[in-house]
Amino acid sequence: MRNKKQEEDNQEYSQVPKIYQETYREMTEATKKGDFQEVLRLAQMLKNQGAAQEYWAMQMSIAYLNFGKTASAKSCIEPLYREYPDEPTVSVQRAVCLYEDGEFLEAEKTLERIYPPDTYLPFYYSTYGDVLENQGRLEEAYGKYRVVIDEFQNGYDPGQELVDGVFQRLIELGMACGLDTVDQDTDEYLRFLQGADRTEELQRRVAENLILFAHYLGTEKYRPPFLRLADGLQKMEFMANPIYKGTLWSAYVALESYEINADSQVSPFTFDLITRATDVGTEEDRAIDEQMGLENTEELQEAETELLMMEYFAGKRMPGIQKELEHIRTQYPYSYEAVKELTEDLERNPKAASDKYLKLLQERTDSFGYTKSYFDRIYETHYGNGAETVLWDSEDGSYMRQGKKIGRNDPCPCGSGKKYKHCCGKK
Repeated sequence: MRNKKQEEDNQEYSQVPKIYQETYREMTEATKKGDFQEVLRLAQMLKNQGAAQEYWAMQMSIAYLNFGKTASAKSCIEPLYREYPDEPTVSVQRAVCLYEDGEFLEAEKTLERIYPPDTYLPFYYSTYGDVLENQGRLEEAYGKYRVVIDEFQNGYDPGQELVDGVFQRLIELGMACGLDTVDQDTDEYLRFLQGADRTEELQRRVAENLILFAHYLGTEKYRPPFLRLADGLQKMEFMANPIYKGTLWSAYVALESYEINADSQVSPFTFDLITRATDVGTEEDRAIDEQMGLENTEELQEAETELLMMEYFAGKRMPGIQKELEHIRTQYPYSYEAVKELTEDLERNPKAASDKYLKLLQERTDSFGYTKSYFDRIYETHYGNGAETVLWDSEDGSYMRQGKKIGRNDPCPCGSGKKYKHCCGKK
């Protein structure tokens, strides 16, 4: 793929007065590297040397914006915009500043004024998409984002981080709006990833995208493209970081959970067991938690307690539970990983397995004075003959949650795209 951006950079340098060219080049390179402290230093140097504002104001505004100093960023770009109101790059930077300040209508006016720009600018269209999306005009936003991908496929490479971010918006907006574009966009995204440089940053972005897209798995038609994306990532071994490998496992588990829930061969009890087991995670997942200092969090302790209770209950459901777990093993391999140890324990000796988990459960809840009869009553109430399966909570609210539980491996409800345990749950 030819790099039009490099050609434009070389032409840009030649237009800068020679006295400022070297500093300007260093400033531009620092911007590309994301060293915005250096960008500020060099921009201030050019300003002090008497360089015209078109040689430093834009970069200074970009740097301030990356430090979250929106007011300072706007103060740099506004004089430049007044002097060059028809310059697309200046208009885009002004629109970005307005967008960050929540002035979406003014940002849209700034972009609309030069639509379409004489020169193709990927950030013009991605920013326009952001502005429209934040006004709730989702299908219009989709159209603006789509331009970036079309131009990328025609040879204009704006950088893989921007391309990845735009694909994220296209796929999610397609799902949110019910568009018939999700299959095509997902397949194009996968082709992009096959040729991308698998940096740590891109792995992180892709992992967060997987969790974000998992929000829409309740709609059956989005499951096949989601599965193709997950399978493609696994086949190319895209995730090198163990944390992101765990995210891919969670993506498969999320997909399987919908299928398990609808599977007539899986009882509500076993579905609850699988849900709590995948919430705690595999041994590898728990090892990662330990490395990240998450092994003693309240959420993990609570999840482990609930799982121990379900594992104790599993002994009461022999031999039927064993048949169901075998079905899980053959049909839902990713979810099975979380109950593999329990299955092996039950196969060896159901009574010993039940006693083992009861002992561990009582040790964990000893301070509450709970007895075997207490746990047996919970089982009979919620899983005994004729009992209605409900989301259960404790009578005294001591350690079981009331209402729908947010799993540690579920998408964080704040919308970050991260796992709950790696985001708000970590706090």
